[in-house]
Amino acid sequence: EREKIEMKIKKKGKRKKKGVMEQIRGSLGLTAPENSGWVNFTRVDLKTGSVMKRGRLLMTLEVVPIDLANRRKCGDGRNEPNLFPMLPPPEGRVDFMKMMVNPLYMIQTCLGDTLAKECGAGCCCILIIVGFIGGGGVLG
Repeated sequence: EREKIEMKIKKKGKRKKKGVMEQIRGSLGLTAPENSGWVNFTRVDLKTGSVMKRGRLLMTLEVVPIDLANRRKCGDGRNEPNLFPMLPPPEGRVDFMKMMVNPLYMIQTCLGDTLAKECGAGCCCILIIVGFIGGGGVLG
């Protein structure tokens, strides 16, 4: 019996240690949800016959009884009711109609938030300098 206890202790000691990246992901909440798994997408090159990786998708599949499914109504995709799970709107998509109407949105989309703010601050500084130069000629 003592040997069984010692074996259990050894097994507990052999648990997989978390790496630094796994600890960072865990603290940021970027861990994979429960009952989820990665699905690999591959493509076969017809010339060489080799299999090439094309990407991965983290997917969760939940099979529930019909009575629970009837109680937890969900819309198609992001349509209402958007519950179980709640799907947030996609991020990083470009609105081309808004880009045609608003030139500042186009600049921000093309340059990114940080660079667009820096360019905007630079343009404001130039306008202030031009204003001082132009105002000095009128006043002087």
